[in-house]
Amino acid sequence: MRALVTGSAGVVGFHLCKHLLEADWEVIGVDNFVNSSAIDQYWAMAEHRNFTHFSIDLNDAKQLEVLPTDVDVVFHLAAINGTQNFYDKALDVARSCTIPTLNLIDKFTGAPNLSRFVFTGTSESYACSVELGLAAIPTPEDVLLSIDNPKNLRWSYAAGKTMSELFVLSAAKQCGMPTTILRYHNTYGPRMGDKHFIPDFVGRALRGQFELYGYDQTRSFIYVEDAVDLTVRAALAPNLLGDILNVGSEEELEIQKAARIILEELGMGEQEIECHPAPPGSVSRRCPDVSKARRLFPDWSPRDFRAGVKQLVHDDLFLRQKLEGSSLEAGLELECQH
Repeated sequence: MRALVTGSAGVVGFHLCKHLLEADWEVIGVDNFVNSSAIDQYWAMAEHRNFTHFSIDLNDAKQLEVLPTDVDVVFHLAAINGTQNFYDKALDVARSCTIPTLNLIDKFTGAPNLSRFVFTGTSESYACSVELGLAAIPTPEDVLLSIDNPKNLRWSYAAGKTMSELFVLSAAKQCGMPTTILRYHNTYGPRMGDKHFIPDFVGRALRGQFELYGYDQTRSFIYVEDAVDLTVRAALAPNLLGDILNVGSEEELEIQKAARIILEELGMGEQEIECHPAPPGSVSRRCPDVSKARRLFPDWSPRDFRAGVKQLVHDDLFLRQKLEGSSLEAGLELECQH
C-alpha cells in the first residue's frame, strides 16, 4: 500500500506515518513545517527506506505538481491548529483549512489507484450546535453543524474545517472521489509543542505555575496512537466510503479533573490549582458518540485519560527538554519515576 500524508510533521501526522511504516506501507510525507515541533524526530523517521518527503506549500496549486498521484490512500491532515493561532493568525488558519483541500481534490480527482481520500475534520465543528442545545452530548456524526458570531475569530478553524467537509462531500458526489471524513476530538500525545491544553498545562506546572482556564468545562481526549489506529482502520473500511466518523473517547472529563490527573502523574498532586473562566466562544461541553466506531471495529478501544497521560509524560522527551533550569530537572525525575 502507498499513502500520501499531508501535515506529516504534525502531531497526528507524524504518528500516522510511523504507524504506516511499521505496517510496511510506502509513505509520502508532505509538510512545510509552519506549525510543527520536534523536527529532529521527523527527519530521523524520514531516513526510513519507505519514506519520501516533500516540503511544499499546499496553498499553492503549482507546488502540488511534484506530488505523485499513484497512491492508494490520501490522508489529508494539514492545517494550522492551536487555540491561540485561531485568534492571532485567523486568516492563515482559515486558509490552511480550505485552500489545500481544494487543491488536493483537483490533484487527486481521477487518480487511478486511489481507494480513499481521508479528510480529517474536527470536533470544533460541533461546538456551536452543542452550545445552542441543537446537538446532544455525547454527539453523533449526523447532527446539525453551525457557526456562531463570525466576529469571534475562534471560528476561523471550525468554519474552515467545516467548509472543507463540504468540499470533500461535493467531490464525492460530483467527481466520484472515494472519501471518508474523520472528526478528531482533542487528540494528544508526544510532539504536541505548547499550543494545546495538555502540554501547555504540563509546561507551566513544571515551571511552578498552576493556572487553569475553562476549569468547569468538559472535554474528552484521545491518545494519538488510538486515534491513528482508528484512522487507518477507517481508511480501509468499505462501509465508511462516503461517510463520517467520530475519532475520540466517550470519557467526558471536567477540565479541572483532567488537570488534577495530569498533576498526579507529574508527582504534583498536592498542588492547588488557580481557576479562571474560559475565553468567549469556548464550548462548555464536548464528548463524541463513538458508537459507530465501536460497532464497526469491536476490538478497537481507546485508553482512558490517566493511562494516556502516564504514557505522554513517559515518552515525550521534547516536552521535558524544552523547559529550562529546574523544569528540566523535574523532567529527568519523571523519567526515573516511570
